[in-house]
Amino acid sequence: MSARVGFTASDAERQAADSAANYLNRALRILAERLYFEKVLERDPVGFAERFAPLLVALIEVQAREYQSWVLFERLGALNGTLQAASDDLAGCLDQTRGRP
Repeated sequence: MSARVGFTASDAERQAADSAANYLNRALRILAERLYFEKVLERDPVGFAERFAPLLVALIEVQAREYQSWVLFERLGALNGTLQAASDDLAGCLDQTRGRP
């Protein structure tokens, strides 16, 4: 019996579907909490999602943009540190080339 190591395409699809479902459920809960409609969501989640579809879409779009902004900020911060270190190294090399200690 041999065990396969790693993920298959079906594993990735299942994970993506689970993530999307969890994200949608969280967005529905957030929306219901903000509108004080938790009971409506509990009774009829599909009806709630249909009724508030435009708000749900807007909420997901805003969250996606916020996440992208956060990732960009983090990556630029890391890049800034790398550029600063490279700049310091270059300055050190130039000082050595000019004979400065």
